[in-house]
Amino acid sequence: MKNSLKRWLTVLAALIVCFSFIGCMAPEGGKGYAGPAIPDSMGDERDETSDETDDKDSVDLQRPVKKQLTAAEWNDLKNYEYWQSLFAASRAQESNGQNEGQEPAREGIFHRYENDRKGLDTRFMREIEVITADGAKAAGAKVYLLGGEAVLFEAVTDASGKAFVFGENATDVQAESGRYAAKVPLAETGITRIALAGQDEKPNEIEIMFVVDTTGSMGDELSYLKKEFSGVIRRVRTASDAAIKVGLVFYRDYDEPKRSYLSRPFDFADVSDESGLLAVLGNINAQSTDGGGDYPEAVEHALDTAVRMQWSSGASTKLLFHVLDAPYHDTAQYQDTFAAAVRTAAGKGIRIIPVAASGLDTLGQYIMRSAAMLTGGTYAFLTDDSGIGDSHEEPEVGGYTVEYLSDLLVRLTVGYHTGKMALPVHWTQSPEY
Repeated sequence: MKNSLKRWLTVLAALIVCFSFIGCMAPEGGKGYAGPAIPDSMGDERDETSDETDDKDSVDLQRPVKKQLTAAEWNDLKNYEYWQSLFAASRAQESNGQNEGQEPAREGIFHRYENDRKGLDTRFMREIEVITADGAKAAGAKVYLLGGEAVLFEAVTDASGKAFVFGENATDVQAESGRYAAKVPLAETGITRIALAGQDEKPNEIEIMFVVDTTGSMGDELSYLKKEFSGVIRRVRTASDAAIKVGLVFYRDYDEPKRSYLSRPFDFADVSDESGLLAVLGNINAQSTDGGGDYPEAVEHALDTAVRMQWSSGASTKLLFHVLDAPYHDTAQYQDTFAAAVRTAAGKGIRIIPVAASGLDTLGQYIMRSAAMLTGGTYAFLTDDSGIGDSHEEPEVGGYTVEYLSDLLVRLTVGYHTGKMALPVHWTQSPEY
């Protein structure tokens, strides 16, 4: 009897050890699911009624964060003929291996805006290059497109000495960098080059503004910003060795019963060290998504708020990432405010880079791609490759490379700052962290 009891206790102990081992191997939650891990941001889009953030949104800055969202970029300035074709009453479809003569014509996606550009006229684009007498690229030079004595458009050269200006009946171009200035006739075709006797030195400084829609549908995007913001900034610091300042504008919409704010701005803070980075991340982590019952949001109010903030007057690299999934309310008042903010950004050298999230419609695509062009920026958009969040509407663009959004943000920031834009790395070939 004693031997039987002893054998029974031995078997029971072995079973307990076995089940304990299995439990340790199961994912968190103890359900024993053996399939692929679900990204942290899956299912994180909630109808929040409070601006208090959950504990699970806090980020350990010492732990590498796995890359999550996928995105791509399309530069309409470099594909200007394609951009113009989107306004045509009809345009040829790509042949897809068939005879082009058999392909039916289709209406350009922006055909409806051909005669009403909503203050965002991207016709008559001209490329300007400003150099110094010794052939150096004049970064941060102010460029004026002139029609006689009238200023038609203002822009600022990027790190490669290039600027893009827009205006009909232009005659001349003038460039200024500190005490150096020159004026030349506008070339009939191609690039207009201006040589300055010298230039002001471009500081090794980057100013980044994140403008983020925080209505209810933007939960995945806000969660991404909380998780990957610090990693993006650290990588930019390492690649550029620049002093970096970050500003924030969070926004929602008008006439929402539960709205706690229309816009919530945070002025520029130095994130060149960890204490500054932690302070900005704290402001991001304090945000939540809520509201936005109708489709349009206060996009123009947010952009106007952002361009009026304390950007430096110097030749630092200035980038504005506008993360959104809806356009403005399409009335004359909001159209005018948005267009004026875009012109202000162009004159200050602020390059607008939209990051289009799920559901951005044709109007949203038109105004944001136009804003990018008019300020010398580029158009970025999320893709479905990550499998995170809602389906993302693919924009009307040509071929592109899908990359991780964090890689894209770093690549664009460093590229605009140095004047050497790296090629995108396909997301399946990117290092994991």
